[in-house]
Amino acid sequence: MTCAQARPLLGAHLDGELDPRSSLELEAHLRDCAACRVELDDLRSLQESVRTRLTRFAPSPALEARLARALREPRRPRRVWLAGAGATLAAAVLVFFFLRLGSGSDRRLGDEIVDAHTRSLLVDHVTDVQSSDQHTVKPWFNGKVPFGVPVSDLAAAGFPLAGGRLDYVGGREVAALVYRRRNHVVNAFVWPESADVAPTELAERGYAILHFARGGLAWWLVSDVSVADLRELERLLAEPR
Repeated sequence: MTCAQARPLLGAHLDGELDPRSSLELEAHLRDCAACRVELDDLRSLQESVRTRLTRFAPSPALEARLARALREPRRPRRVWLAGAGATLAAAVLVFFFLRLGSGSDRRLGDEIVDAHTRSLLVDHVTDVQSSDQHTVKPWFNGKVPFGVPVSDLAAAGFPLAGGRLDYVGGREVAALVYRRRNHVVNAFVWPESADVAPTELAERGYAILHFARGGLAWWLVSDVSVADLRELERLLAEPR
């Protein structure tokens, strides 16, 4: 196992998510590689810092209680049109909170996405290949992930390409394309996904996340830019090239 193969697995190793074979291979590599041991120690320190210091945002108990009462104990309507309006309102509330907060699985994956994003910033490992040239970044992924990574330089639209790296999210090795938006870093994580998924917005620990799947690939965009900026990047990535 090389350092390039080992680094994306370090986070999963800390979380106990590697299969036995990968875990043994990684441990053998760590015994001989001081650089990867240092990076593992840095990740361990970062993981502990994230767990103890970063604020998690959640709906207040009062809001959850009001919504639960409203959905559990609807008033009996006196007219048919009121009944229809009440059903429409309840559906709108559910759709709104689904889109804003996402499903349980989306929120868990969103939490890992934010972990990967903050880890790349705090350990100064934003890119494995640093280049604004898509013809340099795209072939760099060949043989490192089992799918083609679509790479575009979107500098003309305000999202210059900064490079790419390998990462580990949701129990799988993924590609991460790194874009800049003014002075902000935007991580665009991508991996294969058979079914299309409409854009879904999440908010996690002060970061905006936008998730969608199209053309056989799932995309997770994360940054501290505005959601509107992520929507614009999603539109650009979805354009045929």
